[in-house]
Amino acid sequence: MRDDITTQPIGRAIARLSAPIFASMVINSLWLSVDIYFLGRLTADYIAVATYLSPCLFVVYAVLEGFSIPLIVLIGRAVGTRDPQQLAEVRDTGWGLLVGVGLLVTVCGFALLPIAPRVFTMSPVVSKGFTLYALCFVASIVPWCVRAYQAALCGGTGHTSPSYVGSLTFIGTKVALQGALLWSGHLSISGIGLSTIVAMWISVVCTAVYMRCLAIRGRPARWMAVSQRWLRQFLLMAVPVMAGNLLGAIEAGMTVGFFSHYGTETLSALGLLERVRTMALFPAIAISVGISIFVSQHLGAGQIARAWHGVSATFRVIVLAYIGLVIICYCGIAPALSLLAPDATGAREFAVLVFQSEVVGFPFLALGFIGQGAFEGTGKTYPNLITLVIVVVFGRLLPYLIIVPVMGPMALRYILPWSHVLHAVEAIWFIRSYRRLMQSQRVGRPHVAVAQCAVQ
Repeated sequence: MRDDITTQPIGRAIARLSAPIFASMVINSLWLSVDIYFLGRLTADYIAVATYLSPCLFVVYAVLEGFSIPLIVLIGRAVGTRDPQQLAEVRDTGWGLLVGVGLLVTVCGFALLPIAPRVFTMSPVVSKGFTLYALCFVASIVPWCVRAYQAALCGGTGHTSPSYVGSLTFIGTKVALQGALLWSGHLSISGIGLSTIVAMWISVVCTAVYMRCLAIRGRPARWMAVSQRWLRQFLLMAVPVMAGNLLGAIEAGMTVGFFSHYGTETLSALGLLERVRTMALFPAIAISVGISIFVSQHLGAGQIARAWHGVSATFRVIVLAYIGLVIICYCGIAPALSLLAPDATGAREFAVLVFQSEVVGFPFLALGFIGQGAFEGTGKTYPNLITLVIVVVFGRLLPYLIIVPVMGPMALRYILPWSHVLHAVEAIWFIRSYRRLMQSQRVGRPHVAVAQCAVQ
């Protein structure tokens, strides 16, 4: 197990935690981007298949992050307190929960899959393609859960490079398989889906081998064992995270539902927007995860003031970085989309117009991500849920009902940046709550017991 980060320089520690996570996120984002490229080679209408799958991705991501975040935080605390027994119990509990829930989600996915084409307005061609594509996606959920366990376990102990190795293996295998199908003339939507399953399992094996080389014990001492001692803490943190991400899935489905009757071209544009938006926000998301690990280890070691110094410095850096990134994104979006979807001219032009307006809100959204990661490091996950409720209701639902009927799809140019600004609420909330913590030198619920034990 790697030495904890509580004695290292703050900037170096956060950068070391965040850089591999950022690299793995960039590589993982190529999942749908690669599929969009090859789906577009079959027919332009199939690009919409990836857009329809986005709500399903959000649901699975909600479950994975819901249990991954508590595992990262609790592993980080165990490293901070230097308690090997606690580390083993948390690791075994995290494995049992992630794999068990992954099996449950897979069964539910297969059962609910026939409903999806009836929920959204799909053309017969898109409906058939979606069914084949989604079947393979559901079949890849269990190995995806194993990968999430590996990444969370390594991240909590301070090793974030295995996540990068797993992601690189996954995308490399996926591109190789789909490229071979295209070159041989046998490319099909079922082949694209099957390549995801094969690539996911190969990445799990390669990550396990890499973890063994780093002397990280990934295999639990007891299979499917859930410690009652840690189950409650897992659920206290996991439920708000899953609820918040499920709210994001509802928001994504709501967006698709609102704009589905504007045609396949509009939905294809939304899929392109999601890809480039995710890429632009990866630095903030990666630093958010790094901050979560940083804060959890420092609270476990009782170093409350040093944790605050790290978070406050990150707030300042992220604002300056994203002001510069706004300019880069505004100028680079058109050529980027030309490479991603060269044949979807109409969808590409609409996506460029919307993104150039949306990017103004990115600094506020990045602040929200850092606040979210800092809160999760302290064990508080409910502020993100409350922030998401505010964003979905006042940033998406009400504007959709009021503005979209008047302006049509172009309303997104005003709705998206406004909803991003609302995300900064979480950063302001964290600053206020942590300053009170600094004054009192004790941590409030639900992480009071951890801080008090660390101080004692």
